[in-house]
Amino acid sequence: MRLHFLRYGKEQEVLLTPQDLAEVPDELQARTEVIEADKHFDPTPGSFCGMCGVTAHCPVMAQTLVPVEVLALATREQAEKAASLLLTLQNLEKELASRLKDWVRKHGPVQVGDLIYGPSEAISYDLDAHAVVQFLLEAGLEREAIWPLLTLTKTSLEKGLRKLRRQDLLEKVSSLGDHKISERIGFRKNPDRALI
Repeated sequence: MRLHFLRYGKEQEVLLTPQDLAEVPDELQARTEVIEADKHFDPTPGSFCGMCGVTAHCPVMAQTLVPVEVLALATREQAEKAASLLLTLQNLEKELASRLKDWVRKHGPVQVGDLIYGPSEAISYDLDAHAVVQFLLEAGLEREAIWPLLTLTKTSLEKGLRKLRRQDLLEKVSSLGDHKISERIGFRKNPDRALI
């Protein structure tokens, strides 16, 4: 049997024996009976919410702070209302996340649908670029193959030059590389409008 996981774009083959398949009809029958007996289809928020095409009609969404007309924008007034609400929600999210983090640290993770909100372990490494390059050269890699492995961002370059008190080099160094302009949609200060 070949399984295609659309969400992850992966295919996986599974070998099933006749014994494995023998229980399938009973399992399907039991699940079908549960589905047919269920008369209430309450939404269960989870990782799949982003794939839903009917969020404007979702009871869970309706119980939040979001008015329905903001979910289907048609006018500038609705867009301004949506932007104001988005800014409020972003600030609320920060506050809520801070308090929820404190709570789960004390009491443990919280499950919402197929998602769990709680701590997870992440490992990061602080590698010495010189030592890594030396090791890779000694392992037989060509210098030209190593350079693309080392990442240098404008931000890290800026910080490094600031530490060395040589910000004057930033413009010249920046001109050595290619630059690209990308669009970012979000909030930014309006220079023409001062807060009153």
